[in-house]
Amino acid sequence: MQREHKLLGEILKYSKHLIPGGATTHNYINYYKLIGTRTLKKEYSYIPLHFMNQYYGNILAKDKQKEKIFIRDITQVYSIANHSHLVRAKQILRNYVVSHTNTKKWEFITDEELKAEHEKLIKKKLEEANKKYLDDLLKKRIEQQAKQPQKTLEQKMREMELESTRQRSDNTRIDGYNERAGLEHKKKKIDDVLNGKPTEGAIRKANPWVLSNEQKTLRILRHQYLHWSATRDWIGMDPVTSRERTIY
Repeated sequence: MQREHKLLGEILKYSKHLIPGGATTHNYINYYKLIGTRTLKKEYSYIPLHFMNQYYGNILAKDKQKEKIFIRDITQVYSIANHSHLVRAKQILRNYVVSHTNTKKWEFITDEELKAEHEKLIKKKLEEANKKYLDDLLKKRIEQQAKQPQKTLEQKMREMELESTRQRSDNTRIDGYNERAGLEHKKKKIDDVLNGKPTEGAIRKANPWVLSNEQKTLRILRHQYLHWSATRDWIGMDPVTSRERTIY
């Protein structure tokens, strides 16, 4: 029983490495014995075959030997036309392997990493939107003040007298009215200022988190076409301890 619990713990630990990597999901794991139950497709291997055909075909074409060696079109014999995900994958890989128009490696990025980057983007856009909002507000106030005519000393004295009269009149009203009126006046000013102020909710709505087409395609490849080294009793190869491919 103790040995079984230890084995289950190892399987659970390893499954936490497989699932975020896109290789499988909980539905395809037997937690009493780590068995892959996915039905994998072989057509991904046709892509490097297409590239080799193109590379050597160009070389042989210079010596007019292509027609003699390549009797049939490899891309038709080993077609991926019915696999839309492979067609997209081939174009991505072509830009990196053949044409070299894209020198960035096609690397898998976990959902957690992508969401963390998205949170940084939201924070940055919110800061930028707030800065623009405050700059526009300040500019608007400066323009409004510039349009207002300059008051004479007599006009200012008259306004002060009217304000003093208003305050004496307010003091005779019902207790609490002045306080409520003052709060409502301040609230209206705040509402006027906040009207149009950017919010985090609006920023998130305008910039939703979505999985890029490249990452989406890579997840499909990992789940439907690619596999980890594994054994079936004595058949196959054991995966390396580090779970990372050894490049020779």
